[in-house]
Amino acid sequence: MISYAAGSSKTFTKHYDTYKDWWIYDGKIPDIVSKDFKPDSKTQKLLDEAEKKGIVDFAPEDTSGYEGKGEVYYKVVVKTPSFTLFFVGETCRMLLKTEDSSYVYIDVPAVSLRGIFPECTEYDLDSDGNPELVIKPQILHGTGYYEEFVLIADIDKKSKCTVYFLNPEDYLSEVAEHVEAKESNGNVSLYVDGIKEGTEVASSDLRDDFEPGLYLENIIYFRVYDGIIWIGIEPMFDAASLNSPDVMVWYPVTYEGDGKYSGGEIVCRPFGYDVYQKVTESFTEDDMYTIWDNPIFQKPLLITANKKDSIDKSKTYEIQVSACKVSMMKNGKFTELGTIESADKNPVSMSPDGIVAKGKHFLYVYEATPDCRELVIKDGVEDNTISNFNNHKGYIRIRNGKAENITKNEYEAIYKTYENAVPIEF
Repeated sequence: MISYAAGSSKTFTKHYDTYKDWWIYDGKIPDIVSKDFKPDSKTQKLLDEAEKKGIVDFAPEDTSGYEGKGEVYYKVVVKTPSFTLFFVGETCRMLLKTEDSSYVYIDVPAVSLRGIFPECTEYDLDSDGNPELVIKPQILHGTGYYEEFVLIADIDKKSKCTVYFLNPEDYLSEVAEHVEAKESNGNVSLYVDGIKEGTEVASSDLRDDFEPGLYLENIIYFRVYDGIIWIGIEPMFDAASLNSPDVMVWYPVTYEGDGKYSGGEIVCRPFGYDVYQKVTESFTEDDMYTIWDNPIFQKPLLITANKKDSIDKSKTYEIQVSACKVSMMKNGKFTELGTIESADKNPVSMSPDGIVAKGKHFLYVYEATPDCRELVIKDGVEDNTISNFNNHKGYIRIRNGKAENITKNEYEAIYKTYENAVPIEF
């Protein structure tokens, strides 16, 4: 905890260093959390069998490893074009298989006590020609507390894979230099680089038994957009996460390779569900929605869909759809930017580059323009059987509104790049 003096107002104490007592590593978080692993014949057989079964959901026995009672078994929890991530039942840790079939053991819990497996994104973050795997374990959460972490699996020029831990002490201390909470005239406000952000909270709402202060460690999310890792922090004015300025502080991180990264300029964005609350209150039971919270947007965008476009009509939750609309709120007006449609029973999906729509003969990646006035095809391909984009012959690639001819092999390679886009679920 660090206290800062103030002039005419009271400045709250900042909290962001509880990791020094983190139980997983006895207070010291390592930069590298992987080591080479060569399976014996028995283990290799178990791994091969797990791969044949495919991705498997959480089961209650998966937390037994926390108590030293885990059995020897493996589950595939994530598969991308270049990586396969296994859950290790005996220890509740992770095992990562790379494209050349080598393995590394990752000494980080793979599952929370509430049964949440990690999420992963494959992307060439450092532009070295080899994709990295961003792994998000979700192992610390509870009432008023939800925190994601980030590991980066990086393959060097000698094909050696190393998994780096993006140390929360580093990025939280950097964010802490730019933010403060001040109490004045009976209200508490958040300031970012001296500018007041979000809404005020009445001082009378802060109870002494909840230890008023500026908490940066209670709720933390990670997103990957356009090759940038965005760290989203919801500041709190008490330890119980009951009082917030209703704003997200986003800190961009550029991964530079070999476990090194650099930070960028902090931005503040409103909560999407707050922005669209009045709109969504008028929706019917067949209307579904979620938020597109790319921090590049001045305000989050609203993604809506209707149950009639469900891929699986029998599902009542985690519904995937073949079509959705993207809208925004600007100057108090709700405006539709456009419709995104897949084909051939493919769901619309989210990738680090934007929303993906695809069919047997095309794939488009949509993004909003910086001013959020319209949707555009950021990247896409069409084969030689259709001509949706313009009157063309052969295979084409579409980038930023322009088309160029490509070969069939190039078409297939680009199509494969977005194979691992995550279906948007409602």
